[in-house]
Amino acid sequence: MIKSYDLIILGGGIAGYTAAIRASQLGLRAALIEKDRVGGTCLHKGCIPTKAFLKSAEVFQQVKNAGHFGVQTAAAALQFSKVRERKDEIVQKLYQGVQSLVKQAKVDSFTGTATFVSNESTTEHHTVIKVNDDQTLEGKHIVIATGSRSRELSTMPFNNDLVLSSDNMVELRELPQSVTIVGGGVIGVEWAAMLADFDIPVTIIEPMDRLLPAEDESISKAMQTSLEAKGVTCWTSVKDIERSNDSAAIRFIHNEEERLVENEKILVAIGREAHTSDLNLDAIGVERDGNVILINDQQQTTVPNIYAAGDCTSGPQLAHKAAWQAKTAVEHIAGLQVEGYALSDIPRCIYTTPQAASVGLTQQQLERKQRPFEAKTYPLQFNGKALIEETTGFAKLLYDPETNDLLGLHLFGDHVTEMIGIGAMSLYVNASTEELAEVILPHPTLSETINEAAKMAIGSPLHI
Repeated sequence: MIKSYDLIILGGGIAGYTAAIRASQLGLRAALIEKDRVGGTCLHKGCIPTKAFLKSAEVFQQVKNAGHFGVQTAAAALQFSKVRERKDEIVQKLYQGVQSLVKQAKVDSFTGTATFVSNESTTEHHTVIKVNDDQTLEGKHIVIATGSRSRELSTMPFNNDLVLSSDNMVELRELPQSVTIVGGGVIGVEWAAMLADFDIPVTIIEPMDRLLPAEDESISKAMQTSLEAKGVTCWTSVKDIERSNDSAAIRFIHNEEERLVENEKILVAIGREAHTSDLNLDAIGVERDGNVILINDQQQTTVPNIYAAGDCTSGPQLAHKAAWQAKTAVEHIAGLQVEGYALSDIPRCIYTTPQAASVGLTQQQLERKQRPFEAKTYPLQFNGKALIEETTGFAKLLYDPETNDLLGLHLFGDHVTEMIGIGAMSLYVNASTEELAEVILPHPTLSETINEAAKMAIGSPLHI
């Protein structure tokens, strides 16, 4: 028997369950297909467990250095079993919450893998999907939200032993004695900072000429300085990376010299790739660039009644981007007016200690576009709350010299991931540096640094 729906959603991560809940709110009969657990990578293997680990690592260092603040403690001891338990409790609590939300939305849930039936069974208004090859669903519209998976290196495939993915890392029962991280992007630097704060020796190997190559160069430099201060060894501009003799040793070339790094484990953190290869998309005419599904501003694929959201599409692989795309797709399906959103205007956060956060364009992107801009940077060393927190960093503001419109905001320092929303809102409303400078922000807070950078831009700096 074929079950029919207004909307069928493939994948139960944040894009998938957001689509399901929004569909219910708009009166659409929806089905959600998930092969594992709702919540997806972010909840079970990515954002949430890693941030729980990072918080424990931060607290461990705070306790070790408590004497500097006049607080005497016994020697700090790390119990990683307790760290794991706390992480699992947080994940389980949020998982139960997502399950409850989907149930409240009265969405039909199916457990299994989904594939599209050939386009002979697909019409303009109905698409047929097989679940586990034994159940058939028919939908007027489809949202593909199948997420992503860790990208492998052909020279060192994952084996869940010596060569690990970030998915494997969150399931470790014990901390390794030492780790080599291949890849200096967001995943790599977060794990490097966390492990270093757990007092684990870490080496990062990055082929590009700097860590975090997608971020503003000022962020890259500050992050490398911070990691090296924690004891992390950072190699950039390397080539010919290969595993040595089926061990955890890695050979590579740096400045035309062969180098060898030997640690207990290897974490390959070269990014994630869209998980779409087993959906049979070619058979129904959904076009891709590699595994990435091509979409328009309304999230439609090249087949108009089929939409896509989240990591299976282009752009930054961020949970908040995925949720926004899913909401946009469902609202368009329901006939509501929706607008596109510049991917660069989606805030990006890195939860190391200190943190980094950015929104808008980087200085390097503006230079490549040959777009006129001005940059003002306010150092945290002049901010009272930064001195209290004992954090270093900056607020860097990029703006149009003719209109004074904000073009980008890049922050480095403790708690800046909680501040970047100011920049995101400013870009959304097309705020100028004058407007940012006139906003009254509370004192003493780190957020005042954004206000101070804006005051620098309009020529009326106060605390510098």
